[in-house]
Amino acid sequence: MNERITKFYGWKLVVVLFVVYFFNSSFPYYGGVVINSFMSTEMGLDRSTLGLGFSIFNVAFGLTSPLVGTLVAWSGARRTLLYGCAVITAGSLLMAFAVTSAWHYVVYFGVIIGAGVSLSGVIPIQTSLTYWFKRRKATAMAIVMSASGIGALISAPLLASAIDLSGNWRMGWVVVAITAIISAVFVAFGAIDKPENICQHPDGIDDLIRVADSSGIEPATSVYQTSCNWTVSEAIKKPSWWLLALGTFAFLVPFYIAMGHGMVHLLDLGHGKELASFSIGLVLVWSIAGRLLGGWLGDFIEPRFIWTFALAMMFIGIFLLRNASSPNMIYAYAATLGFGMGASYVCMITLIGNYFGARAYAQITGLILSIATVMAASSPILAGLVYDRTGSYGPAFYATMGIVLLGALLMPFAKPPVRASLNTLNADGMTQTVPVALFD
Repeated sequence: MNERITKFYGWKLVVVLFVVYFFNSSFPYYGGVVINSFMSTEMGLDRSTLGLGFSIFNVAFGLTSPLVGTLVAWSGARRTLLYGCAVITAGSLLMAFAVTSAWHYVVYFGVIIGAGVSLSGVIPIQTSLTYWFKRRKATAMAIVMSASGIGALISAPLLASAIDLSGNWRMGWVVVAITAIISAVFVAFGAIDKPENICQHPDGIDDLIRVADSSGIEPATSVYQTSCNWTVSEAIKKPSWWLLALGTFAFLVPFYIAMGHGMVHLLDLGHGKELASFSIGLVLVWSIAGRLLGGWLGDFIEPRFIWTFALAMMFIGIFLLRNASSPNMIYAYAATLGFGMGASYVCMITLIGNYFGARAYAQITGLILSIATVMAASSPILAGLVYDRTGSYGPAFYATMGIVLLGALLMPFAKPPVRASLNTLNADGMTQTVPVALFD
């Protein structure tokens, strides 16, 4: 028993996927913020064109999510990750050597790199972890997902230094292409889609041994885990699926608002550039803490309750941002919003696996991300329009608080879905209906 668990590959896979997510999520996006700011200055792009590229990036990420989920189901997470690394590499090289106009930037960065990040990001990585872990799923998810926050803190100054040393913003995209190639190497030699591919079992525990010798295994937690695999068509008919989509939308909107307008709002309130920009980094730091603690707690407490608390923290964070009259309020805003965002994200990706199983995880997650991301991507644009017409972000912030509060109030009702029956084959090869209680 101990030998079997000691040789379990799942935790080594966590390290591999951490590295992949570290490079593929943070360097193209957060690093792109730095690189594209230098690019816009040299090329004379206006702010709306610069913002359009990031909006298209988010839309491309969201719209391709269902396709990525289908590709994972057909080809596996490992191949999908490799495709994504290749697309990011191609898009980065185009940004480095072929951008000469605004539309080049929108297509190469917004469409191509946005699609590449979708292919090599959350859906294939989370799907793989869902196959490898049951009892420690939330913890494994939290560790890997924290890579993007850590990467955001490292990628921006690293790429800024590369640009300063070379004197050319295009060198920044060369660095991003190199990181994508490094990710591909880790995927090629370290990623394994499912434990059964190397004759192992989820958590390193054979189900037969678990039943025969439960005394040597830590007790199961009270967190719900489905024992069967739902289809996409079954999942989307359940209220819990729609509540998960609503909860995802509810935490993405305040995050996008804070990233898109938080800094300029703080400048409008009279705070200095250093403190305003520092607040963005603090949000990301606290999001790492939220992911790690939220993930660890999610193995022992129903994640929907953690998600409710996390959204309540984001509500407080937006309120503090709206009324940030002192540095202490800015620090409190960054802590509550960042922690709530990180914990909400981990709860979302964990609950999908807990409720609907691993087989259709990629497709179900892809649909949720597609709906929530595309809808939330419009929030920074709408907030900007509100400011242009009223001269204040107040109405936009209050609307955001309403969305977050609605999500917090509804998440406790996102209970585990119930299947009325399940068709199986009996010993004679005939179809029979088995009560779902035998499986869930």
